[in-house]
Order: sequence, then structure tokens, then C-alpha cells
Amino acid sequence: MGNYILCHERRAKRPYYIEAAGVNIWTIEELCYFLCEYVWLVDRSLLSEKLCDWVDKELQMPRLAKLLYAQCYRGGSLKEFSQVILENTGYCSKNEIYRIARLLDGMEHVSEPERLKQKGDYLLKDHKYRRAIGMYNQVLAMRRRGTLDGHFYSEVWRGKGNAYARLFLFREAAKCMDMACEQWASREARSSRLAALYLSYTEEEFQEQCRQRGIPQEEREEFLQKARDVYPRSRHLDAARLRREYGRDNV
Repeated sequence: MGNYILCHERRAKRPYYIEAAGVNIWTIEELCYFLCEYVWLVDRSLLSEKLCDWVDKELQMPRLAKLLYAQCYRGGSLKEFSQVILENTGYCSKNEIYRIARLLDGMEHVSEPERLKQKGDYLLKDHKYRRAIGMYNQVLAMRRRGTLDGHFYSEVWRGKGNAYARLFLFREAAKCMDMACEQWASREARSSRLAALYLSYTEEEFQEQCRQRGIPQEEREEFLQKARDVYPRSRHLDAARLRREYGRDNV
């Protein structure tokens, strides 16, 4: 962030819901934080009269609201809209505003699948695993319309698998990692698949699952040497309890 933050005491009585992130915000500082830290989640749904009304009536910031209304009415870009917010709140430095503006400008030239994958990655890091899975599913549904390569889609499947693993749904994670390896068998994808399989089965079953997938013995043994130290023997969790607690999405 910048060198200083100008705090505004006003807290809204009713929050503004940012659908792209699935969060409520209550202050102008929270809106600025979202713009700075979750820039890949920002989309044109933010550029709306509804947000302008919220700034005007809930935060009682009429001057800022007037500037935002002007952006909406003249069809301003998302970059310009966000700049108005950041430049008129003192939340961050000029260099930080410039960085955000460049990122938003670059997003205009990023394909829809790439943008959605970035959203999924942000949601995964923010521990919103179900929302991340939904975002990755949207990317995969677009595959026929896109021209992105196998490496990109391997990373999408790996992200989805990581989200399942964070929900302790390791067999679903393993299926995703299988798809990741099918698209592009990178070292990361292969390692993630081995970890998901190891957490899904007993060691004997793990070996059988690996044999069915044609994973070389040398690769399995190298993984196991590390895994036995990293993963506890109590890794096999109550699948029925996990299904009740987290539910399941179709892979």
C-alpha cells in the first residue's frame, strides 16, 4: 500500500455486496482495499449507479459520488472508474494507483477464460474454495470457444483439484489432477496427482492406483520418500462426515 491512508469515519448502515468476490463492504476503505488487493476480481459490474448511490447515501460522500456518476453516464472505463475512487480517498500512493490502473487496462486485452482463471486463483488463495471451483468450471465450459493451449487448461484443472483438496475431498482432487496431467503433464501436475492419490488411499491402494495410471515406479518411490515425512498416518479421514460437512460438486 501507499505511504499513508486517509481514514473516513463513516460506516454504512447497509453494506454494498460485491458479487464478483462474494463479500459485503461497509466503508470506503474496504472498497479501496478490494480494488488494490483483488484487482483480478474487479469487473464491469462494479461500474454501476447502484455503487454510486451507496457512496452518496450510505457513506455520505456526495463529491465522490458525483464524480462516479459522471463516469457511469459517459460510459467510462473500469480503469477510470477505479482511479476516481482511489485518487479521491487518499488510500494509496500515486505509484500504487498507477499500478492498479495498468493492471485494469491490461485486463481489457485478456481473454475471458484467462480472466476467469485469475478470479478462480484469487478465490482459492482467499479460502473460498467452492466459489473457486465454480469459476474454474466456467473456464472449462468455454474450452471449445477458445484457443488457449493445454498448459493453460492443465493449470485450470490443477487449481480445481487444489480447491477440492482444501475441502478434504481428495478423490475428487485426484480426478482433477488426472485431467491436468492429460492436458499437460508438468512436474507440478504429476506431483499434485501423487499427493491427491496418497491422501485418498492406503499405501497399498496408492500403489495400485499409480500402476493403473502408468506412473513409473521410480517416480512413485521418490514421492513416497518425501510424503511419509510430510503427511500424517491419520490422513485417511471419514469420507461420510466430510460429505455431510462440505458436500460434493461433480468433477
